[in-house]
Amino acid sequence: MHPSQISNFKKHECQRLLHRLSLDGRCFLKHVFQWASLSSRFRKAN
Repeated sequence: MHPSQISNFKKHECQRLLHRLSLDGRCFLKHVFQWASLSSRFRKAN
């Protein structure tokens, strides 16, 4: 493989991984934000 091909391949793999991670991350962040808003409401109530 040519060095530029290798770097392109690595870039492609990274993008695929990042895409999957961002999908998982979005779900995770959604849960975190929901939990954070709930806990902040709970703190305000007390």
